[in-house]
Amino acid sequence: MEVAISQDSIERVKNDGLEAVEMARLTGALVITTDAHYTTAAECLREITAKRKQLEKDRKDLGGPLLKAKQKIDAYFKPATTSLAAAEKSLKSIMGDYQLKLQRERAEAARKAEEAARKAAPVEEVQEILVKAAKIETPKVEGVSVRMIKKFEISDPDKLPRHLLVPDTTKIRSAVMSGVEVPGVRVWEEPSIATRSN
Repeated sequence: MEVAISQDSIERVKNDGLEAVEMARLTGALVITTDAHYTTAAECLREITAKRKQLEKDRKDLGGPLLKAKQKIDAYFKPATTSLAAAEKSLKSIMGDYQLKLQRERAEAARKAEEAARKAAPVEEVQEILVKAAKIETPKVEGVSVRMIKKFEISDPDKLPRHLLVPDTTKIRSAVMSGVEVPGVRVWEEPSIATRSN
């Protein structure tokens, strides 16, 4: 499916892009040393903000039909892909459980072999246990691979080392905005310039 964009639109976007690059270049070198400079910069900022908003509106107007078409296509495919993803997840879980079962069996066989060796059992008995342990292996299937991934959960938060703790910046921000002094937090103010376009 080809989306048609008029030549006028393409030319307008190209020109807007060149103009935007030039504006960015000029404003990057700007220095404000007087009230007049500040006023001029503020007027320029309003123009730039208005231009950016207009470009964003034009972008949405041009891309709207394409976005709607994509949403329709996604809706057509969603039932099948969702069902297949659920089936894939289920099979992976069942296969993973089988992997863990084999891993436990291998560990148990190794423990029995070690115990037999420690008890000075006959060499044949130890070898028999080791042979059985070696036979406990996952079948090889082309296109399917298994790797063990380490997982974890925090069992005792009080024992975690300090360098692994992450501050809750949302709670800190809320406290600072409420005027609460938080030890270890430096607070300052910076100007935030807002513009309204006509």
